Parts: sequence; structure tokens; C-alpha cells
Amino acid sequence: MSTPTARDTQAFFDSKALSWPEKYGPGGALEPRRTEFAARLRELCAVPDKVLELGCGTGEIAAAVAEMGYEVTACDIARGMVEIARRNRFRVPVQWLILEPGWTALPFPDRSFSAVLAASVFEYLCDLPRVVAEVSRVLRPGGALLFSVPNLVNPIRRAEACLRFFLPEREPSSLLRPLPRIRAYVSYLRLSRNRFSGEQWKAVLAPAGLRPVNESEFLEETWRRLSNASLILLAARKAAA
Repeated sequence: MSTPTARDTQAFFDSKALSWPEKYGPGGALEPRRTEFAARLRELCAVPDKVLELGCGTGEIAAAVAEMGYEVTACDIARGMVEIARRNRFRVPVQWLILEPGWTALPFPDRSFSAVLAASVFEYLCDLPRVVAEVSRVLRPGGALLFSVPNLVNPIRRAEACLRFFLPEREPSSLLRPLPRIRAYVSYLRLSRNRFSGEQWKAVLAPAGLRPVNESEFLEETWRRLSNASLILLAARKAAA
């Protein structure tokens, strides 16, 4: 299977930009995500600290956090998503930024933020260690990273792991054009490349000086207990020294 690029990820999410806010509406698939991130952030970081959302999409989480009193910067490589965020949330005090696909450094000084949020972002990254290192760089000592990842023991995730063996070598062909839902799902499975266990995520974070806030969140038994959830919310802190 050919390796998707950051521009493939950008194009995929830009294609979903117009419909994305509906997912956060009442009864939407992503509605709980906003509440979960906001509640956990309140436990880890005091108002009015500076918060960065990496991969902000159409801005629902960033706006909710800003309304809590945090000073929020939100960024994404999907230009269409950020433009909708700016338009829909123009009264909310968030600094919106568009990153280039394949960026190599975040445009912020060292130790700029008390927390970084990444809602279902890390699974799509082409160079995960580099991005984690950049997240650590812009976090102040003792700052928190709050991120969600696929729950590998969830039945849907197990099925997806099997389906990935049968993915086409390249983007779905024109034969799937009359079947847009299937075409989009195949594209999503190709792009969602980083699917790790809790122990593997700890290994990804460790070189950047990030350690679990709660070790139990990274345990397989915890993920099994939450197997009905397709995503797991994890938290790590940068060393205080």
C-alpha cells in the first residue's frame, strides 16, 4: 500500500469541512468529544492559561475552551476547516492559524503553552516523533498534552484492523465514485496510520520528555473496560525540571 502524504490528509479533511460542524451538533457523533476535552483540561490546567489546539478542525473544541476563559490558539492544515471556524466562531476570542501540510516546526516560541490539545490528530501524522517533539518544545515545563487515539480493542477498530490488509495500493479508484461513503471510508482507513496500544503511545511520548498523568489510562485492561468507546482520551505531562 502506498504511503499517504500530509497533502492527502489535508485534502480529505477539506472535503469534509462543510459537514463537519454537524458532527458536533446535538446528537452528533463528535458531540461528547467537546465536553470530554473541556472537562479534562479543567483538571489539568488553570484558567486563564494559554492553550494550543493542534488539528482544530472547524473549531468546536477550541471555542468551548476559549469560552471557559482560556487563552486559545488553534491551528490545522485543512484550510477549509479553519476558514469555517473563523466564520462560525468570529465572536469567540481564538487565534486561528493555518499550517502548511508537512510543516516541520510550529510557529511558536519554546514554552508558549500550558496545554496542547489534539483530538484524533496523532493517528494521521506522517512524522509522529517530530510532531510530538514540537508539542513538547512549545509546552512549558509541567504543561499537559491531552490527546485522543483509536481504541484498539473496540470491535469496530478490530474490524478496521482486518480491513486495512485489503486496502487498495492507491487512493480509491473511479470505480468507487458512485459510492462516496465507501470511497471516503477507504480513504480514512488509509490515512489513519498510527494505531498503537497504550504502551506503544508511552514509548512515542517518552523521547520528548512526556509522561502519563495517570498510568492506568494507558493500560490494556482500561481500554478493554472502555471497549464500547472507539477513542481513548489520554493525558501526559512534560517534565517540570
